[in-house]
Amino acid sequence: EDGIRDRDVTGVQTCALPILFIDRFGTRISMVAGVLLTVVGFVAISLVQDLAQFYAAMVLTAVGTSACGYPVAFAATATWFNRRRSTAMALITIGGAIGGVFAVVVGQLAEAYGWRVAMQVLAAGMLLLGVPGALQVRSRPDDHPQPLDGARVDPRPAATNTPAASTVAWGVPVWPAVCSRSFILMSLGVIALTFATNAVVVHQIAYLERELATPRALAATSVTVFS
Repeated sequence: EDGIRDRDVTGVQTCALPILFIDRFGTRISMVAGVLLTVVGFVAISLVQDLAQFYAAMVLTAVGTSACGYPVAFAATATWFNRRRSTAMALITIGGAIGGVFAVVVGQLAEAYGWRVAMQVLAAGMLLLGVPGALQVRSRPDDHPQPLDGARVDPRPAATNTPAASTVAWGVPVWPAVCSRSFILMSLGVIALTFATNAVVVHQIAYLERELATPRALAATSVTVFS
C-alpha cells in the first residue's frame, strides 16, 4: 500500500539502534522514553502516505522498541539477582513470547477496521498500559537493604576475622564490553537471526493472504509460531 512493499518493512525492522544510554539515564527513564517513542512511532506509521514517511516512522519505532525492550529489562533484572539471574531472565522472555499471541488480535483489528486504525489502537494500548508498567522498572540501588536474590540477612554478627562482603557487584564497563570480540560476534549473530526471523514473519502473512487467499486474521495467527 502507498508504494510500501514487504521487503521495505523487513529492512527497517532490523535497524534498531543500540541503547548504550541505559548506563547514563537508567533503566526506568529508558523504558518510559522507549514506550513513548513507540507510541509516537505507531501513530506516525498509521498516518504515512509515502515510502520516505514510512521509513522515518519505522526508524522512530525501532529506536523506541529498542529502548523499552529486552536489553533494558535484562539490565534492570541483573541488578536484583545473582544466583537466580538466569531464572529471572528466562521468565522475562516468557512474557515476550506470550505477547506474540496478540498478533491474532491485531490481525482481527486490521481485518475489521484497517491497518491504520489497528496501529492507532495499539498506540493507545501502549500509552495506557505501557507507561504505568515502565514506571515500575528500576535498577537496584547500591544501598538497597534487601540482599540480592531476596536472600535473608543473617542476624548473627559476623566474625571479626571474616572479610566483609562487598555490596556492589562490579561488572565490565560499557565501552570495553562493546568493543570486545565476544560482544561483536554475539551482536552479529543476533542481527542475522533478527533479520531472518523478521523476513519470514513479514512475508508469511502477505504470502498467506495473496497466494492462498487466507483471511488476514488467520494469517496473523501464524506469527504465534515464532513467539
